[in-house]
Amino acid sequence: MERKESHMLWNNLMEHMIEDHCPVCSLMKERTHSAMDNFLYECANLPDIRLKIKKEGGFCERHSKELLLLGDPLAHAIIYQDLFDEALKNLDSSKIKIGFFNKKEENQCFFCTREKKGEEHYTKAMAEAVSDQAFLEKYKESGMLCLPHLKMALSIKTRNPEKVQQMKEATLKKYNSMLESLKEIMRKHDFHFKNEPLTEKEKEDWKKAVSIFHGLEKDATT
Repeated sequence: MERKESHMLWNNLMEHMIEDHCPVCSLMKERTHSAMDNFLYECANLPDIRLKIKKEGGFCERHSKELLLLGDPLAHAIIYQDLFDEALKNLDSSKIKIGFFNKKEENQCFFCTREKKGEEHYTKAMAEAVSDQAFLEKYKESGMLCLPHLKMALSIKTRNPEKVQQMKEATLKKYNSMLESLKEIMRKHDFHFKNEPLTEKEKEDWKKAVSIFHGLEKDATT
């Protein structure tokens, strides 16, 4: 059963290897979006979840905005009524809890904690899946881990470190290609070469560069 589940996950990761985007980021965004949709529809009014979110002081900025885009006034009213009640109590207190108003300090967003577990699960799967030659070839062709997820994958001990090294080398080759695009963009903005147009690759690579360093935090290509 475990082997079957692993292969299903490998297939999911392969399906998200498109145009050199990070498969872990892409899969995590899809899963998080599904979890948010389920949260708004079924979980926002559950007492234990409401209490947990209330104690955490709400969501991080990124997930707050993503939830907002999904709509659902009722679910938001339920959650933010609790947050307002807690905030007003805190403001009335003689000892204000600064962390409650600053998610960066606490870093306990309801969805961030789930994403962290998911990232660890999927990067481990990536490190194991490259032992399969078809998976590795697909990665070389159209996948590219972002820097945070590459580091995570490389830190995992596997039974086939040679294949992981091949994945690393393929990724670095793509990083270097992107670096060349960035250098070309800089050159073409020089007065002497300003008439040279950017290539389609260069137009995409400067956006992808943001995703490479920030992963799920900020994806300029979506």
